[in-house]
Amino acid sequence: AFLHRILRHDGEVLYAETSIELRRDETGQPIGFRSISRDVTERVKTELALKQSEERYRALFDSSLELVYLHDFEGRFLDANRATLELFGYSKEEISTLNFASLLDPEDIPRAIDALKGVNRPGAHREMHEFRLRRKDGSYVYIETQASLIRRDGKPYAIQGIARNIDERKMFEQLLSEMATHDFLTGLPNRVLLNDRFNMALSQAHRNKNRLAIIAVDLDRFKSVNDTLGHQAGDELLKAIAQRLKNLVRSSDTVARMGGDEFLLLMPELHVAGDATRLIEKIAHAFKEPFIIGGGRLNMSASMGLAIYPDDGEDMDALMRKSDAAMYNIKRHGPSEGWYRYAQEET
Repeated sequence: AFLHRILRHDGEVLYAETSIELRRDETGQPIGFRSISRDVTERVKTELALKQSEERYRALFDSSLELVYLHDFEGRFLDANRATLELFGYSKEEISTLNFASLLDPEDIPRAIDALKGVNRPGAHREMHEFRLRRKDGSYVYIETQASLIRRDGKPYAIQGIARNIDERKMFEQLLSEMATHDFLTGLPNRVLLNDRFNMALSQAHRNKNRLAIIAVDLDRFKSVNDTLGHQAGDELLKAIAQRLKNLVRSSDTVARMGGDEFLLLMPELHVAGDATRLIEKIAHAFKEPFIIGGGRLNMSASMGLAIYPDDGEDMDALMRKSDAAMYNIKRHGPSEGWYRYAQEET
């Protein structure tokens, strides 16, 4: 049987499927043909419409700027558009050998499984999910995706994902978070983050019957640096001091900038109070080494005051007042025996 078109008298084109049989006489000689035709116009038009629909879908699929991909219920990729392939660096043949889970950041796999389990839930196709996926070159990218169930002949066939790259948005969110909790100039924790870490350290110290210490550090004659060398040199000096302080403390300690030329050090899990005094001595010794600013050598010193929980106070405000009082006493009178500690300064 073969398919052909028939032009009716009124100009309408029909499609017919015709089979032809050779007829022979009793001696076996050909005497003619017998043909049987049937009108298949509706079937052909349906097939053509479906083909055109698939071609339009494929064109939209491949030209979409958004990431569009299909995977089966085991996560194996069935298809991916050009934007998806370009972002992740795979060819169509390569991605067909991969599983969606193999690209996921391991921490995101449980959330992806939950999203897959709920894909048949009403309204699930409108839910947005954020995942971190690995590219072919090993780098990671954040995507925001919607998943919907694709059916064929009324039966579940695959999962379609429509996603977009949100790396820039995540970087901006991270920057905002950093700005909220860190000093813009030095990158050190600010008062907000210090307060959070202090509360955690306080709970830990209370639970383990340990001490914690805070050390107020205030630069001496810093204003003269700004006045004589300029604010740019002052900023460079603050960054250099921040780095030097970070190099002196334990990994569990926090160096925070409180503003201007004031820093504060938090030492959690302090088993021996002498550890805090030794850190102060290390800082004083480290400040004897000049700072290289703008190609020149700059000598600086700092006044420091210490307060220890629970001896000098049981909350951050009390400990900060005590450490500040000890530090300002040093600025006024200079160091003496017990110079670093408010409690000793009082006696």
